[in-house]
Amino acid sequence: MSSSALAPEVVISYNQIIPAPLQDELILIRDTTTASSFRTGDIRNQLIKKYQGQYTQKEIEGAVGYFAGKRARTVRYYGEVAVKISPGLRQQFHNLSFAHFAYVAPLNRAAKITCLQWASDHSASVDMLEAEYGKQQGLPKPDRLEFNTLPQLFSGFTTHLWRWAQNNLPKDKHPALKAILSELAKILAGE
Repeated sequence: MSSSALAPEVVISYNQIIPAPLQDELILIRDTTTASSFRTGDIRNQLIKKYQGQYTQKEIEGAVGYFAGKRARTVRYYGEVAVKISPGLRQQFHNLSFAHFAYVAPLNRAAKITCLQWASDHSASVDMLEAEYGKQQGLPKPDRLEFNTLPQLFSGFTTHLWRWAQNNLPKDKHPALKAILSELAKILAGE
């Protein structure tokens, strides 16, 4: 048996690493970042509803990103999380970060509440949430989460492809493209 196997596990408190004034500043940054991320996502979602058919989702995300100083894909991510986390849940678990909410966004409402409650009760970071609670519940690792399941991803792809085709392909090619996309949808659905 190696000596390291007999060594006691040393637990270091984050309070030992970060002095109290910096803790307060980091908590303020967390809260501000969370609020800003949700608000940016909410604005994106609001504009998509308002301008449906007038501008593409990508154009809206690009415009929001321009003014928010974010990449369009970051704006899309914020919007995807924001649409899945109600304002009530945001308020109820105001002590958690946007990353916590993003981690639970793919879950159903009851699972979200259970997971967020556990994180809140244990003052758990997202890493701790994934390592402890997530493994118990069979949740995926945060860096492996995919908001877009294959059908949703395909739907987004076809929407963008169709808009592109309407602007760039001759109209006589539209029926063929529609048929191809329809057949691909059937294959992905297992039909």
